[in-house]
Amino acid sequence: MKLIPVDSSGVRAVGYEEERKILHIRFIDGDIYQYYGGPVGEVVDLLQSKSIGRFVNKRIKSYYNCRKLKATS
Repeated sequence: MKLIPVDSSGVRAVGYEEERKILHIRFIDGDIYQYYGGPVGEVVDLLQSKSIGRFVNKRIKSYYNCRKLKATS
């Protein structure tokens, strides 16, 4: 699954597995998290938001279960 770079001060890249409904987020510090169960519309809203980091904090982290995959540089 390919991550798409985004313009954000807190998020480096995002990707989405539609079949499994898993959102992947790579943060600036290199940590990658998977968020489970989010619909594709939520991902579209994320990518279109004025502040991706704020969107993640308010509409992703509080609502979806997640798992940390790894930290990269």
